[in-house]
Amino acid sequence: MKQRNDKLNWFTLSFASPLETLFRHDYFQKFKRAAQIGIIAGLIHYSLFGFFDALIVPESKHLYWFVRYAMVAPCFVALYALSITRYFERIMQPAVSLMVLIVGLGIIIPAAVSPPSLDNFYYTWAGLILTMMYCHVFSKLRFCYAFSTTSFLFVLYLLLVTTRVNIEVPILASTTMFVVSANLIGMFSCYSQEIYVRRDFIQRQHLEIAEKTSEGLLLNILPASIADRLKAGQVTIAESHADVTVLFADISGFSSLVQQLPPTRLVSLMNSIFSLFDALADRHSLEKIKTVGDAYMVVGGLPDFREDHVEAIADLALDMQSAIGHFDFGDLDPLMIRIGINTGPVVAGVIGKKRFAYDLWGDTVNMASRMESHGLAGRIQVTAGTYERLRRQFVLEERGMISIKGRGEMKTYFLNGRKETLVARSANNPG
Repeated sequence: MKQRNDKLNWFTLSFASPLETLFRHDYFQKFKRAAQIGIIAGLIHYSLFGFFDALIVPESKHLYWFVRYAMVAPCFVALYALSITRYFERIMQPAVSLMVLIVGLGIIIPAAVSPPSLDNFYYTWAGLILTMMYCHVFSKLRFCYAFSTTSFLFVLYLLLVTTRVNIEVPILASTTMFVVSANLIGMFSCYSQEIYVRRDFIQRQHLEIAEKTSEGLLLNILPASIADRLKAGQVTIAESHADVTVLFADISGFSSLVQQLPPTRLVSLMNSIFSLFDALADRHSLEKIKTVGDAYMVVGGLPDFREDHVEAIADLALDMQSAIGHFDFGDLDPLMIRIGINTGPVVAGVIGKKRFAYDLWGDTVNMASRMESHGLAGRIQVTAGTYERLRRQFVLEERGMISIKGRGEMKTYFLNGRKETLVARSANNPG
């Protein structure tokens, strides 16, 4: 995953794209339900103040009720209806901000057109403070939207009190200070909350990157099903598998190659070859076990059993042989590989604490290694047991009896190709 710029703009509290886009989606998912509850709570709270309209401003109650129930309350209902649609994520912030502005206007406009009075002034003043508190705390607006909304409402409030209300300067100054203080406290709360939410988002992003990195590293050294068991807490993983096929491949003449090439070119060459083999193993859905020096080990039939593991390993061996034959070695002489294959039971498990390794043990593994080491350059040597599993679909050539270290004389075979492939090749080249 690419490195992301997680620095915040000090005022807008925004990240550089595309991280900001991810954050806004995350913010919506986290606070959508809270915003819906805030809309319902705002509607109920705002509607209940109709009772106080009749007590505090009885001469203007019908105007207040018209604005409250015929104009503002339907906007709450429409906003909630919008919040349950799939479009809400894109417009949540401006829509909720507009709703708060409508509430504020629903408080200021009746006061502006009603006969001026001290009761009317205090009623409007208290309502505006509650609106600002609602905007900063319950609406789930991000800071830039909450700041713009309450600042606009404050400007309207100043226009109202300076043009429509005739009260003493000390009262006007003190009440205005209350509005300013309430707004500043709300802004600080909203600002602090958004910083906390954004930092939590960044920490989760970093944790996600770290988890993906560690999971990727784990999958590079362990089969996926084994890695899942380790992540689930299983400490010891060791199993017997009654029927698998093991392949060893080795580059012929590698020792002399080490003497000829500088280290960087040697490592680059080996990386290219083994990366090619890795791609072929993935194509055949086989499990690479390890590389040791110039030796490459693959197994078929584990950790998840498959019926055709012998055939799959045979196809891989043929593809590896073909691939190395077409590999571009530059100014070097073409290389050849020896491949050995054996089929039988193995024990498989994970060893190590700091550096995990998934490995195989048993006579089947040893014999596959012997097939490779006692083989010939450019040939694929298999045991008699593997031969019996392949002879119906593949063309195999009897090598005869050879002396195997630790086992004595054994009959082995060379794998030459699939029958249908060789038949088709003969038909295309009759000469």
